[in-house]
Amino acid sequence: MLQSLPGLKFHCMAQDSAVDHLTRRVNISFPEDHLKTGRLMKNLKLKIGTRVMLTNNIDLSDGLTNGAMGTMRHVAVDEKNTPTVILVHFDNI
Repeated sequence: MLQSLPGLKFHCMAQDSAVDHLTRRVNISFPEDHLKTGRLMKNLKLKIGTRVMLTNNIDLSDGLTNGAMGTMRHVAVDEKNTPTVILVHFDNI
């Protein structure tokens, strides 16, 4: 499917975060075993125009809920061409 989209292919590592409610610190982790992450992969391959789906609730009042679908619209990269920010336009917003 990515082959049919024009443009550059971006490679990035998946990242997950959670707030520790006792310390209020954000813990960031990288999934190692896709069987423990709902079959989400560690290495992501993306292009502008890629369809994506949220797999967790982020903001219920804004419609950013588990299963919300969107389209990747922009990627900001650092000096090594590594994605630092991925902008997604969600269908229901």
